[in-house]
Amino acid sequence: MRVSIATVAVCMLAVSLMPLPAGAQCINPALPIQQLDGTTWAFRTSDLADSAVGIFTAKMVPNGSFTVGRLSITENYFTQYDSENNQATGIYTIDPDCSGGTLVFTGATYALSYRFVFAAGGTQMFLVATNDAVRSNLIGIPGVGDYGKAVKLPGPPTCGGADPLSVFAGKWSFVSHDVLTAENGFLTASVSGNRGLLNVLVNVASGLSSLSGPGLMQQGAYTMSADCSGGTLQLKAGVTGTFAFVFASPNEIFMAGLSTYPGLNFSVGSIGTAVRY
Repeated sequence: MRVSIATVAVCMLAVSLMPLPAGAQCINPALPIQQLDGTTWAFRTSDLADSAVGIFTAKMVPNGSFTVGRLSITENYFTQYDSENNQATGIYTIDPDCSGGTLVFTGATYALSYRFVFAAGGTQMFLVATNDAVRSNLIGIPGVGDYGKAVKLPGPPTCGGADPLSVFAGKWSFVSHDVLTAENGFLTASVSGNRGLLNVLVNVASGLSSLSGPGLMQQGAYTMSADCSGGTLQLKAGVTGTFAFVFASPNEIFMAGLSTYPGLNFSVGSIGTAVRY
């Protein structure tokens, strides 16, 4: 089912008028929309069919609406309908008590609406989709159960003058899973010339995982975006075991699977996390 942006906007307005529990702290109680103005967030979402990671920045509309703000979104994901590294736009609202709000991500063929609640003193969001826009994979599984998390960043991503590949270098512990597989282990990232190299040590791999294990070292590779917001991980030679990622902090990344199962030709919402060891 495709949901029009107009329909989503009407639903957002109706939800924003619903009474919500008190207790959240508004930066400006007279102007809740200001709660997100000028902030940048890393996010990860997933459902039965696919997964996504990305960065969004929220801005109030200059001389415009005091109830709806704009989103600028860079999203990396795998679906049948949309490509990786998508630049999208969107809108947001904030509830009157600033306890949460609504995000709408809009692309060429979809409009995805998420309700969110703030957590951790307003530095995190828990997201749940409120519409059934079908971001289905190649066998047509509907994108049901879409949920996610967003983490507030100190500001727009930057390399701080460093070589982008060096920003990810070091040892990381990782875990990834979907409805058919799960893996954990260690990634050791190093730079060789203009290439990012990975040594991947899998501790355990279950289900239909394409990663060898346990205890077997395998070679992979990684790339970094020019602004150091994230990149890609190839945990095994070939197509399988490939993830897009964004930095949730200098020591943690959100991962979303970009590869399909050999012989099945579809993805099933693979996600993961890695933390510096």
